[in-house]
Amino acid sequence: MAGYSKENWQILKRDIRIQLLPTNAELIEITQFGELFESKGVLIGPNGKSLSVKSIWMNDYKFENYRFITMYPAKS
Repeated sequence: MAGYSKENWQILKRDIRIQLLPTNAELIEITQFGELFESKGVLIGPNGKSLSVKSIWMNDYKFENYRFITMYPAKS
């Protein structure tokens, strides 16, 4: 779709960190395990195509860090 594949997963990881991590996140839920945040942004893949995405992150109480949970296409 945007040029990502199983073979270049490291590029996707890098792009998530560089392109999505700095975006503003909104607190969406507090659970016994941590706080869940939703971030909306545009991911530009290796082939130059743009993807509007939402990503979910968690402030993990047990490990005291933020964790990437999932990412999916954002509705236009």
